Amino acid sequence: MPGLQFKNPVLDFPYSVDFALFHKSGLSIDIEIDEPYVGNTKEPSHCIDSAKDDIRNKFFTAGNWVVVRFSEKQVVQYPQSCCQVIASVIARVTGDYSYLAQLENLPKLPSDLMWTTRQAKKWAKQNYRQTYLP
Repeated sequence: MPGLQFKNPVLDFPYSVDFALFHKSGLSIDIEIDEPYVGNTKEPSHCIDSAKDDIRNKFFTAGNWVVVRFSEKQVVQYPQSCCQVIASVIARVTGDYSYLAQLENLPKLPSDLMWTTRQAKKWAKQNYRQTYLP
């Protein structure tokens, strides 16, 4: 379920999730897809040297959500393996292995290192996102 918004009393704007998954057990998962920079402005985004995502993650985990973050590149190149990660979270938290069983033969999701603001600026100049986006 994309586009859900949550009022944050500390900010003037709500948080919204990229995708929300609600399991029958009551588990709620916020699935985030992180891009290194904003497409039209080239502004760095989701950088490890910025606390924005940590603060946001704490907001959701304080509300009993699990936050799963993927890089945009991982989602574009390995969508089924991303699903396997989500199924693994469901299995670990709820004991429901039914989804994971359907995805067990997929290759494991390759790591994608987080980036700094400096790296994101460099990638923006190089139009790095165009190397993996369709």
